[in-house]
Amino acid sequence: YMNEEIATGSIFHYIENNLKVKVGFTDIYFKVDKLSKNQAEKLELSEGEPSLEYTQIFYTSTGVPFDYSDITFHYENSRFY
Repeated sequence: YMNEEIATGSIFHYIENNLKVKVGFTDIYFKVDKLSKNQAEKLELSEGEPSLEYTQIFYTSTGVPFDYSDITFHYENSRFY
């Protein structure tokens, strides 16, 4: 069950405190690539332009994956510090 109040708050807080699931570790992968047609349309760029793709997987302390994110960054609008 997920309502608006839970979704607008910290989902990790909800998972740990209400569902009693312990967050364990994260895998993060970076990939430099060229934009596909679909990605380019969403980012208002041209197909084949450069991109940085970021994949993140959160696991419980028992090793079960529970959150997966795939993000493609716009090469002109992304800054990392």
